[in-house]
Amino acid sequence: MTPEFSEKIHNYTLNVGADIDAVAFDATPKANGVILETIPHTVNIDNESTQATITVNSKMERHKEVYTVTINRAKSDANNLTVLKIDGEDVLKSIKDNVYTQTVDSSQETINIIADKQHEGATLLINGEVTNRKDVVLDYGENTIVLDVVSESGKKQTYVLTITRTLDPNADLKSLTINEHDFQKLDKDVLSYIRKMLGMK
Repeated sequence: MTPEFSEKIHNYTLNVGADIDAVAFDATPKANGVILETIPHTVNIDNESTQATITVNSKMERHKEVYTVTINRAKSDANNLTVLKIDGEDVLKSIKDNVYTQTVDSSQETINIIADKQHEGATLLINGEVTNRKDVVLDYGENTIVLDVVSESGKKQTYVLTITRTLDPNADLKSLTINEHDFQKLDKDVLSYIRKMLGMK
């Protein structure tokens, strides 16, 4: 705590680490003083900067001294994921060097991503969007999904998911149009068609 305590100095600064959630103050009044706060006085640290006060009254309540301590908590470097689910399955333990690969069937058009970060103050982005869950549309072939975790102190950690959607083996026509006329009945087992055009012999 700075500066060193003196009864004549009423404002102080205390710097603590990022992992500190509370600070307990112990104080002793002079013989004719009464401390209004419960001692030890515990202050929860919810923000980067938190103020704590200790108030001393004279026994006759004719005089009051207020001592203020500004507690500065360091910004956290924590930028890890604690949960990473793909379609409900937690795959975090399967990640190697922050890279995960998976192959899905050609019929699967989307996947659902749910993630959670280690530290509440960090920022989580999925494909550049600040969110902890996202439905991603899959193209055929490789799809890259990027998750960034940015700590309070600005340090970024990136996780890369490569999801490969297998190519559709179906080579059938879905529709066929000739001169703005649609073939209404396409049969996957029939490869040749004859259409008579009006005015032709």
